Amino acid sequence: MNLTLRKFLVVLLIAAVLVLGNIVVIAHWLDEVGVSPLAERISDDFLTPTAVTIISALLILLVGPSRHAGSTMSCPVCRSRVRRADKYCPECGSRI
Repeated sequence: MNLTLRKFLVVLLIAAVLVLGNIVVIAHWLDEVGVSPLAERISDDFLTPTAVTIISALLILLVGPSRHAGSTMSCPVCRSRVRRADKYCPECGSRI
């Protein structure tokens, strides 16, 4: 996990806490805007439980396995990608 991803997760966590803290205000604002009736109409017309199940199953199936699942590892010294068959890291020369 690199630094950019960690920063993104921290910002996302802070945003989630702020949204959860103001959920009543956000719900009132959405009701004033008129999103609730629109969401109910879309839910009743288009999102039947069968459709939600099929969409969820397709999203799960679309995520393929990683290209080299299990064939590579990282060097414990320099963190570069190394094939599992190699005994030494090509970057730093340490034994794996």
